[in-house]
Amino acid sequence: MRLFTVVSNSFRSGGGVDVTPTPTPNWTETGTYSGETDIVQIQGISQAITLQVTWSDTNLFDVGVQTGATTALGTQVDLTTNGTFSISPNYYVKFIISAWSPTTFTATVTVKNVSDNNTVLDTFTLGYLD
Repeated sequence: MRLFTVVSNSFRSGGGVDVTPTPTPNWTETGTYSGETDIVQIQGISQAITLQVTWSDTNLFDVGVQTGATTALGTQVDLTTNGTFSISPNYYVKFIISAWSPTTFTATVTVKNVSDNNTVLDTFTLGYLD
């Protein structure tokens, strides 16, 4: 009779695929009713990931996203609710209110990592005062 012991294969070489940003992104509105967040770098991932954005009142406004390899960012892309976009490792992300009806409002925005089983990355408030 032979007995085998499985040790661990944690010694294997090469890196795996990592789709979990580290540190976890934390967007904050840049000022009360400013309508935009600060710029956050997505770090700790080894490949592009897909993020999904939802917000609490789709009748009031739309959310846009700007991404880029530097903090200069690129062109704003408007999202539909439950809209998705891809982000590459070490790229930067900023969210902006892109269209609105009333002159003053606030809403809750949630960002999920679709590539990581829809893990919620952050929930924050965006507001606008005309």
